[in-house]
Amino acid sequence: PQQNLPKTVLGGYVVSNDFFNDAIRREENKHTNDPLHRRPTNSLRSWLKKNRISYSFANVGTSGMNGEKRLEFLPNPRNELIE
Repeated sequence: PQQNLPKTVLGGYVVSNDFFNDAIRREENKHTNDPLHRRPTNSLRSWLKKNRISYSFANVGTSGMNGEKRLEFLPNPRNELIE
């Protein structure tokens, strides 16, 4: 049986800059074709809105052992998990 992400992950988080638009569109199209037009209460879109942490790499002034600039991994500070 096919499982959707919210049931599989069980409250975890995903660190990604991907907005998962294709997966969300597939899920929504699957429910649009449902004759009763039932929308899941815990859809992939709503799960990702709460559980996806975007990130960037930034030069924050650190350098490596040979003096090369290092990019640091920075999670999105606006995410409620980071605040």
